[in-house]
Order: sequence, then structure tokens, then C-alpha cells
Amino acid sequence: MKKKLFIIGLTILTTICMSINIDQTVEKIFAIENASVFNVVFAILMYYLLQQCDKQQDKRLKICAGILACLLAAMEIIGYSINTYLDLSGIINSPIALLKNTMKWFGYSTIFYICIVLLFSYCNQWLERIKQRNEKEISFFTNNKRSFFIVMVIIILAWLPYLLKYFPGNATSDSMSQVLQALGITKLNNHHPVIHTAVIWIGMTIGKAIGNYNLGMAVYSVIQMCIMAAIFSFAIYYMAKRQLPIIVRILSLIFFACYPVNSLYSITMWKDVIFSGLVVVFVIGIVEIITNQNTFFKRKINSILFIITCIGMILFRNNGIYMAILTMPFLCIIVKRYRKQLLITCFIILAIYSVFKGPVFSMFDIKGASIREALSIPLQQFARVMATKENVPEKEEIYCFLPIDDYKQLYSPILSDPIKAEFNENYFKEHKFEFIKLWVKIVFKYPREAVESFLCNSYGYWYPEAKNWIVSTEIYQGKVDGDTEVPISIYREPLIKGNVVSSISSLIEKRNVPILSMGFSIGFAFWITITLCMYLIYKKRYKELVPYIPILVLWLTCIASPVYCEYRYIYSMFITLPVLTSIILIKDEKLEE
Repeated sequence: MKKKLFIIGLTILTTICMSINIDQTVEKIFAIENASVFNVVFAILMYYLLQQCDKQQDKRLKICAGILACLLAAMEIIGYSINTYLDLSGIINSPIALLKNTMKWFGYSTIFYICIVLLFSYCNQWLERIKQRNEKEISFFTNNKRSFFIVMVIIILAWLPYLLKYFPGNATSDSMSQVLQALGITKLNNHHPVIHTAVIWIGMTIGKAIGNYNLGMAVYSVIQMCIMAAIFSFAIYYMAKRQLPIIVRILSLIFFACYPVNSLYSITMWKDVIFSGLVVVFVIGIVEIITNQNTFFKRKINSILFIITCIGMILFRNNGIYMAILTMPFLCIIVKRYRKQLLITCFIILAIYSVFKGPVFSMFDIKGASIREALSIPLQQFARVMATKENVPEKEEIYCFLPIDDYKQLYSPILSDPIKAEFNENYFKEHKFEFIKLWVKIVFKYPREAVESFLCNSYGYWYPEAKNWIVSTEIYQGKVDGDTEVPISIYREPLIKGNVVSSISSLIEKRNVPILSMGFSIGFAFWITITLCMYLIYKKRYKELVPYIPILVLWLTCIASPVYCEYRYIYSMFITLPVLTSIILIKDEKLEE
């Protein structure tokens, strides 16, 4: 009876908490957002689900679910305030606001807790059924070469209508900047990785030779389509090799072939696309090392391919080096028997990277990326303090690094490009220590502004309701790199008519459709990722967390990036989810110590 009364009380409290309006314009504490019959339905459902949770006797399950639920609820509350007001005023402006948000956080925590407990419980039951089930293998959907090429062709055919509709492909201003570098019109620089520019050079050189740059761009699109389709097919091939359920492979194939972002990105001239594909291969390599190390290290070709994948990932994106280097120590800790081989692998990767970044770049006079790209967080914090505070004593010091007269007009809370464009890089090179001292001083003297600046510039990577553009279906023809005109003709030339492809593509931008919109949400993908991590922690499968490290490192670099919510930066997280989910489904007997 006590337990039932507790559940009834918790149900009523949660229903009230979830009905509270946390808009800061509403000053009353119990300002109910929607008092209707649906509250009764909600309460009945809550009571039933809480009873189901109460039946679970696994304390570790409840503790892990509680920790994750509280974390997700905090992201939801903080994210709402940042998304609505671009500051924390919705939470801390008054005692009433703080109380209302605390109650709302409690409501979210309870709901998320219920969902996580029941989800983890269902996963436990499903895994047990999978272990006991013997499936008949589909002959053309297994780990053989024929299956690999069949799946690859299926994916390419699914993407082909997009190439024909948006022929010869998509290109933004960054893409056209690389095109000019590839053709030798402008000077090479590694702000856009040189190795990706080399891939563009292949297509554009062919286009130049035949006098049709449109066909040259189409060649690039086809090359990229084949690379990405081969990588996705390899991921499914690997799932078959590890004897994962057929339904998992089929769902993965549907995602790779039919998810409209994959289709459009396959024909978009961005470094992020091939880089993300290499991350998928890198993650698969890590999974194989930690779960099947004896087989992996018996064949030298596996180590060679792993090194090539790491180097490609590093060279296609500047933050790839952090993903590789921060993952290797954990591999060395777990894989004790082959630690020497891993250390040699790490040394080779660093040596090749150093040669490329040093002698090779110097030989071809290739400039590296600007340091301002890594300083978005402190520069935005300087600008926010100057834009929101009067009579800042550190004004002169900040002006030395950011010579701006009107911060209020230039500062954008969600985009650092306008501020970092004014960054005095030459002064910074001679006064790096002074910059660090000033940053620390600003953070401690103006903590609220510093925290709000960071949250505004990153909330799209952890708040599911954040919205931003995802893909471009244009071919940019304006000025690039400031004032350089594009002197070549590349234009949209559709080879098929009709609105089917464009209608499917438009779903990406319809971010107000319930459930569907979460399929394109960076924050929601992050929630799925950390939920998978928590499940592994709950099951004490700690070493299987290692494949998540490169994705989490990438996420950390993204929250320090210039844009609050840039899908292409974190595209790797989406396309590695099938592989990361598969880790949970690997049978225990496949793990080798």
C-alpha cells in the first residue's frame, strides 16, 4: 500500500511538473500550460509505467537510468532557455523562475527515467532471445565479395536519382574555394584539407581537359558516391562477419541507402563527407581490435589498412588527429597482448602525419589552417562581455586581440565567424601568454557571460530541439575567400524531371514534424550515443566503450567550433550509429581477452 501511494503521489507530482509553463513572461509558480483531459490520460499512463519500473529489481539498472535521466533533463531545461532567450535568464532571473525550472527538470527526469529503465530492460530480453535464436543466412547478404558488391550497387542505385536531379552535384562557397585551388587559380592552403582538394583535382582536371567543368564536377560526385557506398557496404559486410541478426543488417542498409542526408551528401563537395566515411571504417577497426584481437593482429594487412584509415581520417579533417591520438592510449590499455604492435602503429601514424604537416607542406608552400579556428570559445566570450557590459576595465587588453569598435553590432551569440574575422593574429603570435591570462581573468570575473557564451555557441550539439540548415542543394557562384570571383562556369543541369526527389529532400528541413524531425537532430543523435554508452556501463562492458571515444572527441571539437549547430561537422556521429549499436549485439562468446 505504501508503494502504491508513493507511485500515485509521484504520478500526480510529475503530471503537475510537466504542465508548468516555464516561459519567463509567466510569473506565477503554478501557471499550468495545458489543463485538459490529456493530463488525465498522461497520469494514467505514468502510473502504469511507474508500476512496470517498480517491478525491476536490478538496482544497477535503476542507478544508471537515474543518472542518465537527470543529465538529459538538465540538457532539456538549459537548452530551452538558451534556444529561447540566448541566455540563462529563463532559469536564473528570479527565484520563481528557478523553482519552476527545477520542477520541470524533476518532471523530465521522471519521464526519462521510466523510458530508460524500460528500454534497457527490453534490450536485456532482446539480447537473450538473439543468443538463443538460429537464423538461416541469406545467401546474397553475408560476408562474401558478391554480397559486398551487391549491397554497394543497391546503395548507389538508391542515390542515383539525387545525382540526376541535382546534376552535377552540390557545391557551397567552401567547395568553390577548393575548386579554384585544385585548378591552380588560387594558392593551396590546408584550411580546406589538401588531400580532399586533390580528389577534387581529379574530377576538375578531367572537366578542364574536355572543356566541360560540369562533367568534371559530376566525375567528382561519382567518385565520392562510390567511396561512400563502398564504406557503407563494408559496414554491413562486417556486421555479417560478426553474425549479427539479419534484421539489423537490413535496417542498416535501409538507413544507408534511404536516409536523404546520405543521398545528398554523397553528391556534395565537402571534406566532411569522405572524412565521416573514414571515421566509420576507423570505428569498425577499433571494434575488431577490442573484440577479436587475435584474428586482427595475425594478419599484417589489417594493421596496414588501419594505419591508412587513420592517416586518411587525419588528413581529411584537422581535428582527426585528436580523434586518433586520444583513442590509441585506451586501445593500448585494453589490448595488453598486442600493446607493442599498437605503439608501433601509433608511432607510424604520428611520423607520417608530421612528414605531411612539415616537409611536404613546406615543399609545396602550403599554409596551415589559421589559429583563429581554434579560438572560437575565448573570442566569443570576449565579445559577449564587451557587448553586454558597460565600462569593462579590460577593454584595452581585449581590443589588442579584437580591434572592434562596435561589439554589439558585430557579435552573434551562435556564430563566431564575424568576431574571429577581426582577430589580430599577428599580435596573438607575439603575446600568446597574455591572451591566456586575459581569458582566465575574463572567465573568472564574468562567469555568467562566459558560461552563456559557451552554451549559446554549442547548444545545438546537445539540445535536440535546436535547428539549423543541414544540406545545400546549390552551386555557389559568388565571390570566395573574400574577394575572388569564380572564373569558371558550373551550373545546375537536371537530367530528370519531377518532384519526387525534391519532395524527399525537403523532409530534411521540415523540423516541426513530430518524431520525423528527430531523425535530423544533432542533439538527439548525441542523446542516443550517450544512452548506448550508459547501457554498456550498466552491463559492465567497459572495453566496448572505446569505439565511442573518437565520436565523443569529435563532438567535443564541435562544441568548440565556430557554429552552434553544424550538421556536416558531426555527420560521422549519425553514420556510425549502426556500427556503434551493433557493438551491443555482439555475442559475449565472440569477445576475446
